[in-house]
Amino acid sequence: RGHVGMSLGLPVHPDPLCFSTDDFLKSDFNVDEFLAHCRKNVTAECLRDDLEAYYRTLKSAMVDLINNDYADFLNLSSNLVGMDKAIHNLTSPLLELKTEITDIKTSLEATIDALEAKLLLCKEIRAKKFALHCYIVIVESVETLERLLKIRDWPGDPGAPQLIENEHLAGVVIDRVTNEFSRLKYMVSKAPPHHIVETIKPRIAQITAALQHCLDDSLVTSLESNDREHLSHCLRAYATIGHQAAAESLFQSHMVHPYMQKVISAKALNTLGLAGVYADVLKFISQYCTILSDVVAGRGGAGGGAVGGFDFVSNAVWPEIVATLSEKVSVIFSPGNPDSFCRHYTVTMDFVERLEEFCSSEQSVQNLRDHPSSAAFNNKWNLPVYFQIRFQEIASPLESALQLPLQSAESSKETKAPLFNLEPFNALWRSMVACWKQGIFISALVHKFWKLTLQLLMRVSQWLEEVCALSKTMQTDDSTKGLKSDDSTKGL
Repeated sequence: RGHVGMSLGLPVHPDPLCFSTDDFLKSDFNVDEFLAHCRKNVTAECLRDDLEAYYRTLKSAMVDLINNDYADFLNLSSNLVGMDKAIHNLTSPLLELKTEITDIKTSLEATIDALEAKLLLCKEIRAKKFALHCYIVIVESVETLERLLKIRDWPGDPGAPQLIENEHLAGVVIDRVTNEFSRLKYMVSKAPPHHIVETIKPRIAQITAALQHCLDDSLVTSLESNDREHLSHCLRAYATIGHQAAAESLFQSHMVHPYMQKVISAKALNTLGLAGVYADVLKFISQYCTILSDVVAGRGGAGGGAVGGFDFVSNAVWPEIVATLSEKVSVIFSPGNPDSFCRHYTVTMDFVERLEEFCSSEQSVQNLRDHPSSAAFNNKWNLPVYFQIRFQEIASPLESALQLPLQSAESSKETKAPLFNLEPFNALWRSMVACWKQGIFISALVHKFWKLTLQLLMRVSQWLEEVCALSKTMQTDDSTKGLKSDDSTKGL
């Protein structure tokens, strides 16, 4: 019919209904829920009438659909005549094609398996060739290093003494030895486990000890002879094999420690004073650390460019200085005598600033400040106790002056004319000046001395309020007495 349309597969009723026809297409459609929902809006009779009307619409649409496609329904059986024969004719070619495809697939799988087997074999061959190359290089490097390091004989017993000629290696030889040693370490790390490597490890251990011994000898000799070029080769060798810490430790034990033990002592402190002791320390640093810093930074004609990874001032010199000061002259850290403590602290901080000037870079300065020895050294200075002593020295005279009867300040032959007429204000001025006086003030305590200055001002301010209040009370009492006297006179 003309009035019947299609919407979402269902015919549309020409008149409005009390429900939506789309509800019937929902996958979770439930009759009870549908009826309950419709009953909320219309009566049961209205719902029944709409359902019957829509039923008639659906029935009419079904009839129209059959009428429109009636010819196709009738021709369906005649159109299928001969279809089975056509399908049978296609069966044989399809089976042949399936067989050919199966054969091709089998052939390809066999080829792929053979190719993967050959690739796996090639991989195994390459691994064996690399392992063989590593073993050959390891043996050649060991023999080369034994020849360069003058190892006369290999006893065959790992526990036997090392037979090494104690000979000073030239700079070029050092470079060659360290490069060969780095190559040996790399090959040992990459080589697969094998009894060849295990057998040769004792010889590698002997070479390592011999190389370390030669480098240690060369480093000490270069420093003593001030040979910058040879020192550059030596430090570069330490850096190549990753033993920078060993070089710093050797410098500390063989050069720094003996010198600091000699110049830092109680006798030297009493004779030269702490400034003199630090001056001797700076002589050593100027003589050796300047050379080392120049070589590490690639300055001063050492050649070869900068050498990274070294910080002799922070890691070798400074820890030894801190340890020796703590051991030999620990009296400088005692705050019992505040004048000596302040003098020692000031001189020491000046020395630390001079020491930082010998650092090779800003990072080296930061390393020095962040070093654990710096934290331990700073903790030895008992600044809170020192400030407490100074607090009593500065605040007590002012408090005593405020407790005395108010009087005018007087000058004497020993002192200059007072700045203020009242003595409490002169005492305040002297206390405030003392807070920032050289020999008392310490920059690390600037916040505490500033707070003390404000406390002194506050204390005098409170005292002034008390004096003013007392003065007003006395004036009131005097006025009251005067009034009483006048009344008695009138009575007479």
